[in-house]
Amino acid sequence: MSNLDLDTRTRARLPLTALTAMVVLAAVLANLGLYITARALGASMRIDPYGSAPNHLVIGGDVAWKTAAPLLLGVVLLLLLALTGVRWRWLTTAGILAGAAVAVGTSPVVFMGSHDAITGATLAGMHLLTGAAYVGIGTWIRARMQIG
Repeated sequence: MSNLDLDTRTRARLPLTALTAMVVLAAVLANLGLYITARALGASMRIDPYGSAPNHLVIGGDVAWKTAAPLLLGVVLLLLLALTGVRWRWLTTAGILAGAAVAVGTSPVVFMGSHDAITGATLAGMHLLTGAAYVGIGTWIRARMQIG
């Protein structure tokens, strides 16, 4: 065998905390990359949020914490659902689907509240990217639930 043995049966599993930290960091960095790209393309990054003061300027700090916080909260909720056990595994699946629905459902809302198309498309993409990260972590959690 070579040093490049990719047999997954002999490798240790990645701890959930490490996986979560890596996925959250990757999602934050990807969304910040989208933010920087949108600004370079001339996006105003101004939105009129519903129920809040109009003409809000989205800054990098907003992007970072509004990516990380929902992901971490979602992981905590999924872990609580996973504690119900295999018999109630469908609850974890429902939690994953609910998170995906929130990401997809809020994408058009941020687009409608933005001042320009580039801002809207960027923010909608950020919602979808964060939702995809949540689904990825959730699928990983669900796959590792103890069976029988």
